[in-house]
Amino acid sequence: MTVVVDERDVALDYETFMGRWSRVMAARFVDWLAVPAGRRWLDVGCGTGALAVSALVLNLLADPLAGVRQKMRVTRPGGVVAAYVWDFAAGMRLLRHLWDAATALDPAAATHDQGNRYPLCHPDRLRTLFGTAGLTDIEVRMLEVPTPLRNFDEYWESLETGHGNAPAYVRSLSPRHRERLRERIRGGLPKAADGSIPLTARAWAIRGRRGVLRV
Repeated sequence: MTVVVDERDVALDYETFMGRWSRVMAARFVDWLAVPAGRRWLDVGCGTGALAVSALVLNLLADPLAGVRQKMRVTRPGGVVAAYVWDFAAGMRLLRHLWDAATALDPAAATHDQGNRYPLCHPDRLRTLFGTAGLTDIEVRMLEVPTPLRNFDEYWESLETGHGNAPAYVRSLSPRHRERLRERIRGGLPKAADGSIPLTARAWAIRGRRGVLRV
């Protein structure tokens, strides 16, 4: 029996598709947290390891409430629990153009749309989650970063070779359907005079404080 192994670097594929924007967003997130120097950090859900905080993981947990409570358990009294998630429903424009075009061609594609699959990625639901877990002084902030692409070829190549739900969907299509999707997306993307594609990515960041123990 011959076993065929896919030797593609999954981390590199993810970096090409979405990871590079995570790095840009990470700087905004850390600036907003404004944690004083010398504090101890615990990274929960490290992903590619680009940032030592919880980024882009809450919506992937089977039980987000249990996940936040575990974070509280290992946080000292008065310490901060924080996270951020992409705004898949509206603010992650790279994906929004894909799913809007895909569902226009095939309504069944809506089941793959992260905006539908991850309803937690919403400011009110995040606030409710952290409040239910027992955190106090909860703050939610919208963070947005530019995610420009050189041209359409760079956009499409990231979908054909990247790692994640959206690239997997694109690769699952027949050649004919994939070409129809490609041209529909091309027609809907914004384009600058130099041919570049000026997109943005929005995330919802949240932080709360573990209560101080009273004696």
